[in-house]
Amino acid sequence: MRRTLACAFALGCICLLAAAAKPAQLPEWARGEPRVSHRDLQAINVPAAPKTLTLKQALELGFANNAGFRSAIAALLDAQASLRVARQLYTLTAGGAVQTSDTGTDSHVTQTSASTELDYEMLSGGTISVAALLDRLDSEENSALEIAVSQPLIRGAGRASGRYEALRQAFVNYRKALLRYFLERQDLALDIIQGYFGVVSAQQQLAIQEQGLQAADRAVKDAEARLKEGMTTKIEVTRAQLSQASRRLGLTRARLSYQDGQDAFLKMLGLQVGTTPELTTRVVYKPLKVDAEVMASDALSRRPELVIEELDLQDAQAALMLSRNRSKPSLDLFGSAHEPLGGADNETEWTVGIQTSIPINSRSLAEAVRRSERNWLLAQRGRTELRQSVVTQVRRQVHALGSQQASLDILQQSFDLAREKLRLAEVSVEEGVGVYRDKIEAQDEVTAAEGDLLDAQIGYYFSVLDLRRAVGQDVLQGLAEETREAKPEEMQPKPGG
Repeated sequence: MRRTLACAFALGCICLLAAAAKPAQLPEWARGEPRVSHRDLQAINVPAAPKTLTLKQALELGFANNAGFRSAIAALLDAQASLRVARQLYTLTAGGAVQTSDTGTDSHVTQTSASTELDYEMLSGGTISVAALLDRLDSEENSALEIAVSQPLIRGAGRASGRYEALRQAFVNYRKALLRYFLERQDLALDIIQGYFGVVSAQQQLAIQEQGLQAADRAVKDAEARLKEGMTTKIEVTRAQLSQASRRLGLTRARLSYQDGQDAFLKMLGLQVGTTPELTTRVVYKPLKVDAEVMASDALSRRPELVIEELDLQDAQAALMLSRNRSKPSLDLFGSAHEPLGGADNETEWTVGIQTSIPINSRSLAEAVRRSERNWLLAQRGRTELRQSVVTQVRRQVHALGSQQASLDILQQSFDLAREKLRLAEVSVEEGVGVYRDKIEAQDEVTAAEGDLLDAQIGYYFSVLDLRRAVGQDVLQGLAEETREAKPEEMQPKPGG
Protein backbone atom coordinates (compact mmCIF):
# COMPACT_ATOMS: atom_id res chain seq x y z
CA MET A 1 0.00 0.00 0.00
CA ARG A 2 2.80 2.36 0.92
CA ARG A 3 4.57 1.64 -2.36
CA THR A 4 1.40 2.29 -4.33
CA LEU A 5 0.86 5.66 -2.63
CA ALA A 6 4.45 6.66 -3.21
CA CYS A 7 4.26 5.78 -6.92
CA ALA A 8 1.02 7.75 -7.25
CA PHE A 9 2.64 10.73 -5.53
CA ALA A 10 5.62 10.58 -7.90
CA LEU A 11 3.35 10.37 -10.94
CA GLY A 12 1.31 13.32 -9.70
CA CYS A 13 4.44 15.42 -9.18
CA ILE A 14 5.62 14.64 -12.69
CA CYS A 15 2.25 15.56 -14.23
CA LEU A 16 1.96 18.82 -12.26
CA LEU A 17 5.48 19.91 -13.10
CA ALA A 18 5.04 19.05 -16.77
CA ALA A 19 1.82 21.09 -16.91
CA ALA A 20 3.43 24.05 -15.16
CA ALA A 21 6.47 24.01 -17.44
CA LYS A 22 4.69 25.72 -20.37
CA PRO A 23 4.34 29.45 -19.70
CA ALA A 24 1.59 31.39 -21.46
CA GLN A 25 2.60 33.32 -24.55
CA LEU A 26 1.56 36.94 -24.61
CA PRO A 27 -0.83 37.64 -27.49
CA GLU A 28 1.17 40.57 -28.86
CA TRP A 29 4.13 38.32 -29.63
CA ALA A 30 2.06 36.24 -32.05
CA ARG A 31 0.06 39.10 -33.60
CA GLY A 32 0.73 39.34 -37.33
CA GLU A 33 2.97 36.30 -37.29
CA PRO A 34 3.62 35.25 -40.90
CA ARG A 35 3.01 31.65 -41.83
CA VAL A 36 6.40 30.35 -42.91
CA SER A 37 7.68 26.79 -42.94
CA HIS A 38 10.62 24.69 -44.04
CA ARG A 39 8.79 24.04 -47.31
CA ASP A 40 9.48 27.64 -48.26
CA LEU A 41 13.22 26.85 -48.32
CA GLN A 42 13.04 23.80 -50.57
CA ALA A 43 14.87 24.00 -53.88
CA ILE A 44 12.51 24.08 -56.85
CA ASN A 45 12.90 24.08 -60.61
CA VAL A 46 13.02 27.60 -61.98
CA PRO A 47 9.52 28.26 -63.37
CA ALA A 48 8.89 29.88 -66.73
CA ALA A 49 7.37 33.34 -66.86
CA PRO A 50 3.68 33.56 -67.83
CA LYS A 51 2.65 35.22 -71.07
CA THR A 52 1.03 38.11 -69.20
CA LEU A 53 2.11 39.32 -65.79
CA THR A 54 0.27 41.69 -63.47
CA LEU A 55 1.97 43.50 -60.62
CA LYS A 56 0.06 41.42 -58.07
CA GLN A 57 1.26 38.20 -59.72
CA ALA A 58 4.81 39.54 -59.81
CA LEU A 59 4.72 40.22 -56.07
CA GLU A 60 3.41 36.72 -55.32
CA LEU A 61 6.09 35.13 -57.51
CA GLY A 62 8.82 37.27 -55.94
CA PHE A 63 7.80 36.37 -52.38
CA ALA A 64 7.67 32.69 -53.33
CA ASN A 65 10.81 32.38 -55.47
CA ASN A 66 13.26 35.20 -54.68
CA ALA A 67 16.53 33.61 -53.55
CA GLY A 68 17.63 36.41 -51.22
CA PHE A 69 14.32 36.40 -49.36
CA ARG A 70 14.94 32.80 -48.28
CA SER A 71 17.50 34.01 -45.71
CA ALA A 72 14.82 36.13 -43.98
CA ILE A 73 12.54 33.09 -43.80
CA ALA A 74 15.37 30.94 -42.42
CA ALA A 75 16.18 33.56 -39.75
CA LEU A 76 12.53 33.66 -38.66
CA LEU A 77 12.34 29.86 -38.49
CA ASP A 78 15.52 29.80 -36.39
CA ALA A 79 14.03 32.35 -33.99
CA GLN A 80 10.83 30.32 -33.72
CA ALA A 81 12.85 27.18 -32.95
CA SER A 82 14.92 28.99 -30.32
CA LEU A 83 11.76 30.27 -28.67
CA ARG A 84 10.26 26.78 -28.53
CA VAL A 85 13.45 25.48 -26.91
CA ALA A 86 13.54 28.32 -24.37
CA ARG A 87 9.90 27.82 -23.42
CA GLN A 88 10.48 24.18 -22.48
CA LEU A 89 11.46 24.46 -18.83
CA TYR A 90 11.57 20.74 -18.09
CA THR A 91 13.33 17.65 -19.38
CA LEU A 92 11.96 14.14 -18.91
CA THR A 93 14.31 11.18 -19.33
CA ALA A 94 13.88 7.47 -18.91
CA GLY A 95 16.49 4.74 -18.96
CA GLY A 96 17.11 1.14 -18.09
CA ALA A 97 19.68 -1.63 -18.22
CA VAL A 98 19.83 -5.42 -17.95
CA GLN A 99 23.02 -7.36 -17.28
CA THR A 100 23.90 -10.95 -16.45
CA SER A 101 27.00 -11.97 -14.49
CA ASP A 102 28.70 -15.33 -14.03
CA THR A 103 29.47 -15.91 -10.32
CA GLY A 104 31.87 -18.77 -11.04
CA THR A 105 29.78 -21.37 -9.17
CA ASP A 106 27.77 -22.59 -12.16
CA SER A 107 25.16 -19.90 -11.52
CA HIS A 108 24.26 -16.58 -13.08
CA VAL A 109 23.06 -13.34 -11.52
CA THR A 110 20.74 -11.07 -13.48
CA GLN A 111 20.50 -7.40 -12.54
CA THR A 112 17.77 -5.09 -13.92
CA SER A 113 17.63 -1.33 -13.37
CA ALA A 114 15.27 1.37 -14.60
CA SER A 115 14.82 5.05 -13.88
CA THR A 116 12.57 7.98 -14.78
CA GLU A 117 13.73 11.52 -14.04
CA LEU A 118 12.11 14.91 -14.44
CA ASP A 119 14.21 18.09 -14.17
CA TYR A 120 12.32 21.39 -14.00
CA GLU A 121 13.95 24.83 -14.07
CA MET A 122 11.82 27.57 -12.56
CA LEU A 123 11.84 31.15 -13.84
CA SER A 124 12.75 32.19 -10.29
CA GLY A 125 16.10 30.46 -10.73
CA GLY A 126 15.22 27.38 -8.69
CA THR A 127 15.36 23.77 -9.85
CA ILE A 128 13.32 20.71 -8.99
CA SER A 129 14.40 17.19 -9.80
CA VAL A 130 12.16 14.15 -9.29
CA ALA A 131 13.49 10.65 -9.97
CA ALA A 132 11.92 7.21 -9.63
CA LEU A 133 14.53 4.39 -9.43
CA LEU A 134 14.14 0.62 -9.68
CA ASP A 135 16.94 -1.89 -9.08
CA ARG A 136 16.25 -5.63 -9.16
CA LEU A 137 18.88 -8.32 -8.49
CA ASP A 138 17.35 -11.73 -9.22
CA SER A 139 14.44 -11.95 -6.80
CA GLU A 140 15.57 -9.00 -4.63
CA GLU A 141 14.03 -5.68 -5.59
CA ASN A 142 14.93 -2.18 -4.42
CA SER A 143 13.10 0.97 -5.57
CA ALA A 144 13.20 4.54 -4.41
CA LEU A 145 11.85 8.02 -5.02
CA GLU A 146 14.31 10.94 -4.92
CA ILE A 147 13.49 14.63 -4.89
CA ALA A 148 16.02 17.48 -4.98
CA VAL A 149 15.20 21.20 -4.77
CA SER A 150 17.34 24.34 -4.92
CA GLN A 151 16.45 28.04 -4.93
CA PRO A 152 18.79 31.06 -5.05
CA LEU A 153 17.67 33.98 -2.90
CA ILE A 154 19.99 36.81 -4.05
CA ARG A 155 22.41 36.15 -6.89
CA GLY A 156 20.74 34.47 -9.86
CA ALA A 157 17.23 34.82 -8.42
CA GLY A 158 14.11 36.07 -10.21
CA ARG A 159 14.80 38.18 -13.31
CA ALA A 160 18.52 37.58 -12.81
CA SER A 161 18.18 33.83 -13.20
CA GLY A 162 19.66 32.16 -16.23
CA ARG A 163 16.39 30.51 -17.21
CA TYR A 164 14.39 33.74 -17.01
CA GLU A 165 17.01 35.62 -19.05
CA ALA A 166 17.14 32.85 -21.68
CA LEU A 167 13.37 32.96 -22.10
CA ARG A 168 13.31 36.76 -22.19
CA GLN A 169 16.08 36.81 -24.77
CA ALA A 170 14.31 34.21 -26.91
CA PHE A 171 11.11 36.29 -26.90
CA VAL A 172 13.04 39.45 -27.80
CA ASN A 173 14.96 37.72 -30.58
CA TYR A 174 11.75 36.28 -31.98
CA ARG A 175 10.12 39.69 -32.06
CA LYS A 176 13.22 41.14 -33.73
CA ALA A 177 13.07 38.36 -36.31
CA LEU A 178 9.42 39.17 -37.02
CA LEU A 179 10.24 42.84 -37.50
CA ARG A 180 13.24 42.09 -39.72
CA TYR A 181 11.12 39.69 -41.74
CA PHE A 182 8.62 42.51 -42.27
CA LEU A 183 11.41 44.88 -43.32
CA GLU A 184 12.92 42.35 -45.73
CA ARG A 185 9.49 41.73 -47.24
CA GLN A 186 8.91 45.47 -47.61
CA ASP A 187 12.28 45.97 -49.30
CA LEU A 188 11.59 43.08 -51.67
CA ALA A 189 8.15 44.50 -52.48
CA LEU A 190 9.74 47.87 -53.28
CA ASP A 191 12.34 46.23 -55.51
CA ILE A 192 9.67 44.23 -57.35
CA ILE A 193 7.43 47.28 -57.90
CA GLN A 194 10.34 49.42 -59.06
CA GLY A 195 11.63 46.62 -61.27
CA TYR A 196 8.16 46.03 -62.73
CA PHE A 197 7.50 49.63 -63.63
CA GLY A 198 11.12 50.08 -64.66
CA VAL A 199 10.49 47.48 -67.36
CA VAL A 200 7.13 49.09 -68.21
CA SER A 201 8.88 52.46 -68.54
CA ALA A 202 11.64 50.96 -70.68
CA GLN A 203 9.01 49.34 -72.90
CA GLN A 204 7.14 52.63 -73.25
CA GLN A 205 10.36 54.49 -73.97
CA LEU A 206 11.18 51.88 -76.61
CA ALA A 207 7.77 52.41 -78.21
CA ILE A 208 8.33 56.17 -78.16
CA GLN A 209 11.73 55.75 -79.82
CA GLU A 210 10.19 53.50 -82.46
CA GLN A 211 7.50 56.10 -83.15
CA GLY A 212 10.18 58.78 -83.26
CA LEU A 213 12.20 56.77 -85.77
CA GLN A 214 9.14 56.26 -87.93
CA ALA A 215 8.51 60.01 -87.86
CA ALA A 216 12.19 60.62 -88.71
CA ASP A 217 11.93 58.20 -91.65
CA ARG A 218 8.91 60.07 -92.95
CA ALA A 219 10.71 63.37 -92.47
CA VAL A 220 13.65 62.18 -94.61
CA LYS A 221 11.32 61.05 -97.39
CA ASP A 222 9.40 64.31 -97.27
CA ALA A 223 12.61 66.37 -97.32
CA GLU A 224 13.98 64.42 -100.29
CA ALA A 225 10.68 64.85 -102.15
CA ARG A 226 10.65 68.58 -101.43
CA LEU A 227 14.27 68.84 -102.58
CA LYS A 228 13.37 67.29 -105.93
CA GLU A 229 10.58 69.81 -106.33
CA GLY A 230 12.93 72.64 -105.40
CA MET A 231 10.96 73.53 -102.32
CA THR A 232 13.87 73.12 -99.88
CA THR A 233 17.64 72.97 -99.75
CA LYS A 234 20.12 70.13 -99.41
CA ILE A 235 20.98 71.14 -95.86
CA GLU A 236 17.39 70.50 -94.74
CA VAL A 237 17.67 66.93 -96.09
CA THR A 238 20.94 66.53 -94.21
CA ARG A 239 19.32 67.74 -90.99
CA ALA A 240 16.52 65.20 -91.44
CA GLN A 241 19.05 62.42 -92.03
CA LEU A 242 21.01 63.42 -88.89
CA SER A 243 17.78 63.32 -86.87
CA GLN A 244 17.05 59.88 -88.35
CA ALA A 245 20.49 58.59 -87.31
CA SER A 246 20.01 60.00 -83.82
CA ARG A 247 16.65 58.22 -83.56
CA ARG A 248 18.22 54.93 -84.64
CA LEU A 249 20.89 55.29 -81.97
CA GLY A 250 18.26 56.11 -79.35
CA LEU A 251 16.22 53.08 -80.39
CA THR A 252 19.26 50.80 -80.09
CA ARG A 253 19.99 52.07 -76.58
CA ALA A 254 16.33 51.83 -75.54
CA ARG A 255 16.15 48.22 -76.79
CA LEU A 256 19.30 47.31 -74.82
CA SER A 257 17.92 48.98 -71.67
CA TYR A 258 14.63 47.12 -72.04
CA GLN A 259 16.27 43.72 -72.53
CA ASP A 260 18.65 44.15 -69.58
CA GLY A 261 15.86 45.41 -67.32
CA GLN A 262 13.59 42.54 -68.32
CA ASP A 263 16.26 39.92 -67.56
CA ALA A 264 17.13 41.47 -64.19
CA PHE A 265 13.45 41.67 -63.26
CA LEU A 266 12.75 38.01 -64.13
CA LYS A 267 15.82 36.94 -62.16
CA MET A 268 14.53 38.88 -59.14
CA LEU A 269 11.24 36.98 -59.37
CA GLY A 270 13.06 33.66 -59.62
CA LEU A 271 11.73 33.03 -63.15
CA GLN A 272 13.51 31.79 -66.23
CA VAL A 273 15.48 34.57 -67.90
CA GLY A 274 15.08 35.17 -71.61
CA THR A 275 11.30 35.32 -71.91
CA THR A 276 9.32 38.53 -72.49
CA PRO A 277 6.04 38.46 -70.54
CA GLU A 278 3.56 41.22 -71.22
CA LEU A 279 3.35 43.52 -68.19
CA THR A 280 -0.23 44.74 -67.96
CA THR A 281 -0.35 46.94 -64.82
CA ARG A 282 -0.09 50.72 -65.12
CA VAL A 283 0.37 53.53 -62.60
CA VAL A 284 -2.55 55.78 -61.72
CA TYR A 285 -1.40 59.32 -60.99
CA LYS A 286 -3.05 60.42 -57.74
CA PRO A 287 -1.61 63.59 -56.18
CA LEU A 288 -1.30 63.35 -52.42
CA LYS A 289 -1.35 66.07 -49.81
CA VAL A 290 1.00 65.24 -46.95
CA ASP A 291 2.20 67.15 -43.91
CA ALA A 292 5.81 66.65 -42.89
CA GLU A 293 5.13 67.03 -39.17
CA VAL A 294 2.24 64.55 -39.20
CA MET A 295 4.26 62.05 -41.22
CA ALA A 296 7.26 62.39 -38.90
CA SER A 297 5.10 61.86 -35.81
CA ASP A 298 3.52 58.81 -37.41
CA ALA A 299 6.95 57.40 -38.28
CA LEU A 300 8.17 57.70 -34.68
CA SER A 301 5.35 55.40 -33.59
CA ARG A 302 5.43 52.98 -36.55
CA ARG A 303 8.97 52.44 -37.80
CA PRO A 304 10.06 48.83 -37.11
CA GLU A 305 13.68 49.96 -36.81
CA LEU A 306 12.73 52.04 -33.76
CA VAL A 307 11.03 49.02 -32.17
CA ILE A 308 14.18 46.97 -32.80
CA GLU A 309 16.24 49.75 -31.22
CA GLU A 310 13.97 49.69 -28.16
CA LEU A 311 14.49 45.93 -27.89
CA ASP A 312 18.25 46.46 -28.13
CA LEU A 313 17.93 48.96 -25.29
CA GLN A 314 16.04 46.35 -23.25
CA ASP A 315 18.87 43.91 -23.90
CA ALA A 316 21.40 46.48 -22.68
CA GLN A 317 19.33 47.12 -19.53
CA ALA A 318 19.07 43.40 -18.86
CA ALA A 319 22.81 42.95 -19.35
CA LEU A 320 23.48 45.78 -16.87
CA MET A 321 21.10 44.25 -14.31
CA LEU A 322 22.73 40.83 -14.68
CA SER A 323 26.26 42.18 -14.33
CA ARG A 324 25.27 44.00 -11.14
CA ASN A 325 23.53 40.92 -9.80
CA ARG A 326 26.65 38.80 -10.33
CA SER A 327 28.53 41.17 -8.02
CA LYS A 328 26.15 40.37 -5.17
CA PRO A 329 26.70 37.59 -2.63
CA SER A 330 24.96 34.29 -3.24
CA LEU A 331 22.51 32.78 -0.75
CA ASP A 332 20.96 29.52 -1.90
CA LEU A 333 18.52 27.14 -0.28
CA PHE A 334 18.73 23.44 -1.13
CA GLY A 335 17.10 20.26 -0.01
CA SER A 336 16.68 16.62 -1.00
CA ALA A 337 14.76 13.55 0.06
CA HIS A 338 15.24 9.85 -0.58
CA GLU A 339 12.24 7.59 -0.01
CA PRO A 340 12.97 3.83 -0.32
CA LEU A 341 10.03 1.90 -1.70
CA GLY A 342 11.28 -1.62 -1.14
CA GLY A 343 14.07 -3.69 0.39
CA ALA A 344 15.17 -4.10 3.94
CA ASP A 345 15.94 -0.45 4.60
CA ASN A 346 12.78 1.65 4.38
CA GLU A 347 13.96 4.72 6.29
CA THR A 348 13.45 8.09 4.61
CA GLU A 349 16.55 10.22 4.22
CA TRP A 350 16.35 13.96 3.79
CA THR A 351 18.68 16.95 3.72
CA VAL A 352 17.98 20.68 4.03
CA GLY A 353 20.58 23.42 3.99
CA ILE A 354 21.68 26.88 2.98
CA GLN A 355 24.94 28.01 1.42
CA THR A 356 26.48 31.36 0.63
CA SER A 357 29.48 32.91 -1.07
CA ILE A 358 30.65 36.51 -1.15
CA PRO A 359 32.85 37.95 -3.94
CA ILE A 360 35.64 40.07 -2.46
CA ASN A 361 37.62 42.55 -4.53
CA SER A 362 36.73 40.99 -7.90
CA ARG A 363 38.09 43.31 -10.57
CA SER A 364 36.52 41.33 -13.42
CA LEU A 365 33.03 41.72 -11.94
CA ALA A 366 33.51 45.47 -11.42
CA GLU A 367 34.76 45.95 -14.98
CA ALA A 368 31.84 43.92 -16.31
CA VAL A 369 29.44 46.32 -14.59
CA ARG A 370 31.23 49.35 -16.05
CA ARG A 371 31.22 47.80 -19.52
CA SER A 372 27.50 47.13 -19.27
CA GLU A 373 26.87 50.70 -18.15
CA ARG A 374 28.77 52.02 -21.18
CA ASN A 375 26.83 49.77 -23.52
CA TRP A 376 23.56 50.93 -21.98
CA LEU A 377 24.52 54.59 -22.44
CA LEU A 378 25.51 53.91 -26.06
CA ALA A 379 22.17 52.17 -26.67
CA GLN A 380 20.33 55.22 -25.33
CA ARG A 381 22.38 57.50 -27.58
CA GLY A 382 21.74 55.20 -30.53
CA ARG A 383 18.00 55.39 -29.97
CA THR A 384 18.10 59.20 -29.95
CA GLU A 385 20.20 59.30 -33.12
CA LEU A 386 17.91 56.84 -34.88
CA ARG A 387 14.83 58.89 -34.03
CA GLN A 388 16.52 61.96 -35.50
CA SER A 389 17.46 59.99 -38.62
CA VAL A 390 13.87 58.79 -39.04
CA VAL A 391 12.52 62.34 -38.83
CA THR A 392 15.13 63.51 -41.33
CA GLN A 393 14.29 60.69 -43.76
CA VAL A 394 10.58 61.40 -43.58
CA ARG A 395 11.01 65.12 -44.12
CA ARG A 396 13.33 64.46 -47.05
CA GLN A 397 10.78 62.12 -48.65
CA VAL A 398 7.95 64.63 -48.12
CA HIS A 399 10.01 67.34 -49.80
CA ALA A 400 10.97 64.97 -52.62
CA LEU A 401 7.30 64.08 -53.16
CA GLY A 402 6.34 67.75 -53.36
CA SER A 403 9.17 68.47 -55.78
CA GLN A 404 8.21 65.45 -57.88
CA GLN A 405 4.60 66.62 -58.06
CA ALA A 406 5.64 70.14 -59.11
CA SER A 407 7.97 68.72 -61.75
CA LEU A 408 5.19 66.48 -63.04
CA ASP A 409 2.86 69.45 -63.50
CA ILE A 410 5.58 71.34 -65.38
CA LEU A 411 6.37 68.35 -67.60
CA GLN A 412 2.68 67.94 -68.46
CA GLN A 413 2.57 71.57 -69.56
CA SER A 414 5.79 71.11 -71.52
CA PHE A 415 4.37 68.07 -73.29
CA ASP A 416 1.20 69.95 -74.22
CA LEU A 417 3.27 72.90 -75.52
CA ALA A 418 5.54 70.56 -77.50
CA ARG A 419 2.55 68.98 -79.21
CA GLU A 420 1.10 72.40 -80.02
CA LYS A 421 4.47 73.52 -81.39
CA LEU A 422 4.60 70.44 -83.63
CA ARG A 423 1.10 71.15 -84.92
CA LEU A 424 2.01 74.76 -85.74
CA ALA A 425 5.26 73.69 -87.43
CA GLU A 426 3.41 71.16 -89.60
CA VAL A 427 0.86 73.80 -90.61
CA SER A 428 3.63 76.32 -91.44
CA VAL A 429 5.48 73.81 -93.60
CA GLU A 430 2.31 72.81 -95.45
CA GLU A 431 1.48 76.46 -96.12
CA GLY A 432 5.01 77.16 -97.30
CA VAL A 433 5.75 79.85 -94.72
CA GLY A 434 7.90 77.72 -92.38
CA VAL A 435 11.18 75.83 -92.69
CA TYR A 436 11.36 72.06 -92.43
CA ARG A 437 13.94 72.30 -89.68
CA ASP A 438 11.28 73.62 -87.31
CA LYS A 439 9.14 70.51 -87.86
CA ILE A 440 12.08 68.18 -87.18
CA GLU A 441 12.99 70.01 -83.99
CA ALA A 442 9.36 69.99 -82.86
CA GLN A 443 9.13 66.22 -83.40
CA ASP A 444 12.28 65.72 -81.32
CA GLU A 445 10.84 67.90 -78.55
CA VAL A 446 7.56 65.97 -78.48
CA THR A 447 9.41 62.64 -78.23
CA ALA A 448 11.63 63.90 -75.40
CA ALA A 449 8.73 65.54 -73.52
CA GLU A 450 6.59 62.40 -73.72
CA GLY A 451 9.39 60.23 -72.39
CA ASP A 452 10.09 62.67 -69.55
CA LEU A 453 6.40 62.77 -68.62
CA LEU A 454 6.09 58.98 -68.46
CA ASP A 455 9.23 58.72 -66.33
CA ALA A 456 7.96 61.46 -64.00
CA GLN A 457 4.60 59.71 -63.47
CA ILE A 458 6.31 56.47 -62.48
CA GLY A 459 8.88 58.41 -60.44
CA TYR A 460 6.08 60.10 -58.49
CA TYR A 461 4.63 56.71 -57.59
CA PHE A 462 8.06 55.56 -56.47
CA SER A 463 8.30 58.66 -54.25
CA VAL A 464 4.95 57.75 -52.66
CA LEU A 465 6.27 54.24 -51.91
CA ASP A 466 9.52 55.63 -50.50
CA LEU A 467 7.53 57.91 -48.19
CA ARG A 468 5.45 54.98 -46.95
CA ARG A 469 8.63 53.01 -46.32
CA ALA A 470 10.14 55.93 -44.40
CA VAL A 471 7.02 56.26 -42.25
CA GLY A 472 6.87 52.51 -41.56
CA GLN A 473 3.61 51.85 -43.41
CA ASP A 474 2.98 48.83 -45.59
CA VAL A 475 4.07 49.82 -49.09
CA LEU A 476 1.35 47.57 -50.56
CA GLN A 477 -1.57 49.19 -48.75
CA GLY A 478 -2.61 51.43 -51.67
CA LEU A 479 -1.87 49.02 -54.48
CA ALA A 480 -5.48 48.64 -55.64
CA GLU A 481 -6.12 52.41 -55.85
CA GLU A 482 -2.76 53.50 -57.27
CA THR A 483 -2.46 50.95 -60.08
CA ARG A 484 -4.78 49.62 -62.76
CA GLU A 485 -4.76 47.07 -65.53
CA ALA A 486 -4.06 48.47 -68.99
CA LYS A 487 -6.72 48.45 -71.65
CA PRO A 488 -6.01 46.44 -74.84
CA GLU A 489 -5.49 49.58 -76.91
CA GLU A 490 -2.91 50.82 -74.37
CA MET A 491 -0.68 47.77 -74.65
CA GLN A 492 2.50 48.44 -76.58
CA PRO A 493 3.62 45.84 -79.13
CA LYS A 494 6.52 43.74 -77.93
CA PRO A 495 9.92 45.03 -79.03
CA GLY A 496 10.97 43.39 -82.24
CA GLY A 497 7.36 42.28 -82.89
